[in-house]
Amino acid sequence: PSKWGFGFEFFSGYAMLTKELKTAFTNPVPIGVAFDISYKKFALFLRDYIGFSKTKTAIPYSNGTWEKNSQVRVFLPEASLGYVVLDNKILKMIPFAGYAGTAFLPTDNDEEKNPDLKKAGLAFTNTFTTGLNLDIKLGLSKREGVSFHEESYGFLRLRYGYTQSQFQKRYHGYQGSMHYITIGIGGFGRA
Repeated sequence: PSKWGFGFEFFSGYAMLTKELKTAFTNPVPIGVAFDISYKKFALFLRDYIGFSKTKTAIPYSNGTWEKNSQVRVFLPEASLGYVVLDNKILKMIPFAGYAGTAFLPTDNDEEKNPDLKKAGLAFTNTFTTGLNLDIKLGLSKREGVSFHEESYGFLRLRYGYTQSQFQKRYHGYQGSMHYITIGIGGFGRA
């Protein structure tokens, strides 16, 4: 097989906020998509995580108040690097660490109704992330790719991640991190 491999994943799951973030927002439920690029035992994970949450309290901002029980979108785009520590016919385990951005923002729909909400929320901040992927292989494919033979398989991915956002540097009273678990379905292949 080639030294290069490519994968994709669709996922959902649950996240748990800590400290002041937990006081201000409900725990998000995400949906997202991920793309993997592998070279030998190294893997680059490019993920787009969109979480659905609500405000737990009224949150003041420069032009007013972001009302309690308002919808919140949690954005967590990520690029992380992993290394395969286990790869057999059934499982593939990859610890990872990387960089992301995190934002807790009003929905576009709410901003259309109240344009002042564009100044509400917690804008993107630097976030450090680490965790573990566990891929349960669903069987090797015997099909050919578009123009070449492939070694490929489907997988069910369980992922634990920990993100340490840096909101407290910009927003007083919003210290905290996020633990999340996602379950995804996807595929991986090498030419």
